[in-house]
Amino acid sequence: MSNTTHSNSSIATGHVALQRELPHEPAAVYAAWSRREALQRWGHPGSGWWLAFDRFTFRVGQSDLCRFGPEGEPGFVNENRYLALEPQRRIVYASTLAPAGDAPQAPSFAGVVAVEIEALPGGGSRLRFQETGLYFDGGADDEAGHQAGWEQMLDQLAAYLDAQQQAQQQQQT
Repeated sequence: MSNTTHSNSSIATGHVALQRELPHEPAAVYAAWSRREALQRWGHPGSGWWLAFDRFTFRVGQSDLCRFGPEGEPGFVNENRYLALEPQRRIVYASTLAPAGDAPQAPSFAGVVAVEIEALPGGGSRLRFQETGLYFDGGADDEAGHQAGWEQMLDQLAAYLDAQQQAQQQQQT
């Protein structure tokens, strides 16, 4: 992880790289990223936060638009445009994040996210997550906040997948 602020600019660069080994097959992991209902359950920074989608079209060249933030606060507007999708293997999207408000706001973050999903030999998956971006004008966004938020969200992804697996097992018995 590195963060470089350019001296003649109000733009900071940052990179978040995380990895998780999950006891779930790539199809289940990919589905959790590609379905609106799943993302609404795990795709926010945690307890005390809300998330709502204005649109969700998970196809190359299409986008989703959501709003999220701490309970009782206007939060942020996040738009993701899907650049590359390989079922059960890879998701790549460009992302912007701006403060929510009555009028459109300039983004506080713009970047690219890449999610790679690899089947493990004994079962399960390895998920590699990377976010590389620009943080504008010393706003509320920074690399440390994104790192903490994504760590929490990936923990919630694992819990979501565990709960889905348990529900499927209960239905089979």
